[in-house]
Amino acid sequence: ANQCNIPAARILGAHDVKNLFHVPRVLADQHVVGLLNGILQLNNLDVTPARFMSRDIVFRSLNDWTDFAKKVDLAEESHEVVIAFVGKYNKGGGDAYQSVIASLHHAAVA
Repeated sequence: ANQCNIPAARILGAHDVKNLFHVPRVLADQHVVGLLNGILQLNNLDVTPARFMSRDIVFRSLNDWTDFAKKVDLAEESHEVVIAFVGKYNKGGGDAYQSVIASLHHAAVA
């Protein structure tokens, strides 16, 4: 950072976390919102939610994210369940059904 002319206050650490949902808390602990607000002038933006989204907002605060991250941690520690499904694109890696695997993982948290 010294050789790139980046002020030390603008350096953020994004270390490994247990699951992805812990990242907002890691960034909040480093005051990233205040940093971005100072750089991007976020106070000048209209943050009124759109009509169609006003009912669907699930994560209203950082505490909601933290609670969900804890639920994900608990789900990962629970008993393993074996689910089998048949698909056409099984050769060449697991990317073809990554969205199915991700949706099952999210369903386990709910």
